[in-house]
Amino acid sequence: MLGNPDKAIEEYKKAIQIKPDYYQSLSNLGNAYNQKGWYLEARKVLQKAIQHAPEFAQAHTTLGDTSNLTGQYQDAIKHYQEAIRLNPSLIKAYLNVADIYTQKVKDEDKALYYLKKAELLRNGTLHRTNGQ
Repeated sequence: MLGNPDKAIEEYKKAIQIKPDYYQSLSNLGNAYNQKGWYLEARKVLQKAIQHAPEFAQAHTTLGDTSNLTGQYQDAIKHYQEAIRLNPSLIKAYLNVADIYTQKVKDEDKALYYLKKAELLRNGTLHRTNGQ
């Protein structure tokens, strides 16, 4: 369903009708909404996913994507950092924060910090359970 957000939306809505608090379906629906450019809808279901499962790092990452796509860069950084705190092996979150610091916020030192962390993870030299 990755390449077909319309089908994904249809299927995730069915799953949510059966189990309204299923955080993974809510998070995946938010991702599909992002793909369609429906950011308000994405934000709503992602916040609901986080409400049901605050420790679900992927929902924070996807909400970070929503915020990034809508120009809310500090909010995006906050959600990516929470995703990293919950799951320090999420290379995508490190790279997204680095990209925001490079392209949007223009803070080279912070961008380099997150790029280095991502590179260490990619090379397997950063411990994947505690981020140190």
